[in-house]
Amino acid sequence: MLSRSNRAYDRRTKFPYYARIGVRNLWVVDPEARTVEVKKLVDARWTDVAAFAHDDVMSAEPFDACAIALAALWVP
Repeated sequence: MLSRSNRAYDRRTKFPYYARIGVRNLWVVDPEARTVEVKKLVDARWTDVAAFAHDDVMSAEPFDACAIALAALWVP
């Protein structure tokens, strides 16, 4: 989950680390922007798969059999 204090660290340090250890799917949750970015590791690089925001109902790999109502996640 991104926050003001760790946003740059996550993208510059954690994302490459996750790729090195073989994490295949990444959901980037930004509660401030009320968004979720879905990324997939392809040829050792993170590729954007989908983006969801605000009150979207999210269904994304590897848990695409589930539907997640994002509105329930955000603090009013």
